[in-house]
Amino acid sequence: MIVRRYDESEKQLRKTVELDPNFQVGYFSLANTLQMQGRYAESVEAYARAREIAGNAVEAAAMRASFKKGGWRGFALDFSKYDWMSDNRPKYMDATRFASIGETEKALDALEQAYAEHETFMMLVKVDPRFDPLRKRPALSGFAAESRFSTMSFQGHQSLPKSIIQTPAVKSSSLPYAQ
Repeated sequence: MIVRRYDESEKQLRKTVELDPNFQVGYFSLANTLQMQGRYAESVEAYARAREIAGNAVEAAAMRASFKKGGWRGFALDFSKYDWMSDNRPKYMDATRFASIGETEKALDALEQAYAEHETFMMLVKVDPRFDPLRKRPALSGFAAESRFSTMSFQGHQSLPKSIIQTPAVKSSSLPYAQ
């Protein structure tokens, strides 16, 4: 997913969950890949399946109902509003969902929390395609019109060091494993 080859990622993840239908991480990864393809109903279903595997059928049903009622935006907002996956939900993941619905300030606030809590996922912020919408926003809340975080002024988001979110443009073909 990081190299933005979503079709290939989906194909491999579907094989993964076929081989091990109880592999939660496979379903989380599949949900993220489907989200990036704009296939939100399938993404929510993958999230819900992961929760069922974790033994939380009530949460899974609530996720499905949230999407049915409010679409992707409603689901993304409800995800943070309720304690879904609170047992293992990093703030970084909240940031990705906020970014996906254009909630820039909420996304940055969640990234600040993730950084403050030293979340492991922060190592991906430079290349995570789920933050592309933030990189592409015209001057809004301190963002420059460039397609990366490198010129961000961090107004109101002082704890995110520039080095964490600066990123050069990365082409998947330049990565050794993308051949």
